Amino acid sequence: MARTLVAAGRDERSWGRAWHVPSTATISTRELAVRLAEVTGAPAPDLEALSAAELAFAGKSDPVVAEVVEMLYMLERPFVVNSSAAERALDLKPTPLDEVLASYGG
Repeated sequence: MARTLVAAGRDERSWGRAWHVPSTATISTRELAVRLAEVTGAPAPDLEALSAAELAFAGKSDPVVAEVVEMLYMLERPFVVNSSAAERALDLKPTPLDEVLASYGG
């Protein structure tokens, strides 16, 4: 993210538009959690899906979970961020996923 901010700040073409930060995460959240555990040497997570009804029930007593319920539409289809414009215009490449995940282990 920092490299994108610096590159955009130095390039006149950046003014007046938004840029997506180059990203390598093209796997599900579940797969990402498992990969993070592998890379950092943590135990594999025991993940369980909750239904919308279960989340709604939990959201009655937890305002953070209530916000998740409100955003469930984002999970109904792939959530795709296309950073190709920033990569081309600002000469950026995404950091390899395992390198990003390894930074969380220390």
